[in-house]
Amino acid sequence: MRTCGVRAGDDDASMKRPRLLIAVTSPMSAGFFHGQLAWLREVGYEVHFLCGPGQPADTIVPAQGAIYHTVPLERGIAPWRDVWSLWQVIGVLRRVRPDIINAGTPKAGMLVLLAAWLCQVPVRIYTIHGLRFETVRGPLRSLLISIERMVCAAATQVLCVSGSLRKVVLQYRLAGAGKVAVLANGSINGIDTDGFIRAQWLDAGRDLRRSLDIPLEAPVIGFVGRAVRDKGIRELVAAWAEVQAQIPSVHLLIVGDVESGDRITQEDERTLRSDPRVHITGFVTEVRPAYAAMEVLVLPTYREGLGLVLLEAGAMELPVVASDIPGCRDAVVAGVTGVLVPVRDSPALAAAILAYLNDPPLRTDHGLAGSQYVRRRFTRRLVWQSLADYYQDIVPAVPAAQPLV
Repeated sequence: MRTCGVRAGDDDASMKRPRLLIAVTSPMSAGFFHGQLAWLREVGYEVHFLCGPGQPADTIVPAQGAIYHTVPLERGIAPWRDVWSLWQVIGVLRRVRPDIINAGTPKAGMLVLLAAWLCQVPVRIYTIHGLRFETVRGPLRSLLISIERMVCAAATQVLCVSGSLRKVVLQYRLAGAGKVAVLANGSINGIDTDGFIRAQWLDAGRDLRRSLDIPLEAPVIGFVGRAVRDKGIRELVAAWAEVQAQIPSVHLLIVGDVESGDRITQEDERTLRSDPRVHITGFVTEVRPAYAAMEVLVLPTYREGLGLVLLEAGAMELPVVASDIPGCRDAVVAGVTGVLVPVRDSPALAAAILAYLNDPPLRTDHGLAGSQYVRRRFTRRLVWQSLADYYQDIVPAVPAAQPLV
């Protein structure tokens, strides 16, 4: 366990600041809060951030002036390690004594909110980013649903990152309707729309194409995210074969890692890695050049809280093809900013991709509409202000943030 960053005694007013602790499982998820931590501190909070150790959290959190706590948190089921992690989280909470805890992602939600309940933290918010049980069957599904209900019971409030996700939470009776809210139009952190302007990244997109030996005139299908089964890689591989057969010059750009958890089949991985027109970048810290190098973004996922990459792609004037499931429905206006296809339907996925590749004016129209949609509904300013107002409503003693301009 490690604590670092700005400490509570670093400024004279720190003892008067309400203490807010944000918790997630993986250090990779710290990127979801980029900019938000510093802003919350500016408007009057003493901000703490807890997650497992590693990058990019090791860099992002201290740089934003938050007090950084690390506790090893296993993403999978690991009873003995989870008990030890719970004990360490309790130790952090006893030292920090937060006024508000906002915990998200499954393992952090479970352990941190259970610890917060035991430590009698007055405001315990569970932010649901997505529901793993949606793609699980058998006894494990029942166990995961029971855990979600337990975590929601330990929370005093529940936030969902999209309206359609809230419907699923209510459908499975994870919490009562009066306890579950969606801020603004959804999202954890919103989109930095000033930083996602396509024209500003076109040169970087061309440089990326050159570095990967993708001809500048070749059409590129893009996928951004973890290359795992639940993201629909099997359907993407099948659709890719059909698209490539009809448009031999096409390339596929996968921005993300092929991960060991929920691993794709060996056959699918071999197909992707052996094809010279498929480019797997692994994890990247800067994704905007990749968006600028694409003609269309594809997300054939089986489950989603809110398709963040769909919003980023929309901001970058890219049309999108995604699964017609909760989460994606909030990020895509079907027939206007993109296409929603039935989940696990590779022929429909291929047909939607081909329709865009064969119709440049349609790509342009839907890309521009996507950019307008994101800028109207998902800016960081809107999301941050809604979050600050929410905190102020449930804990009147906390400072009211001045409206962002």
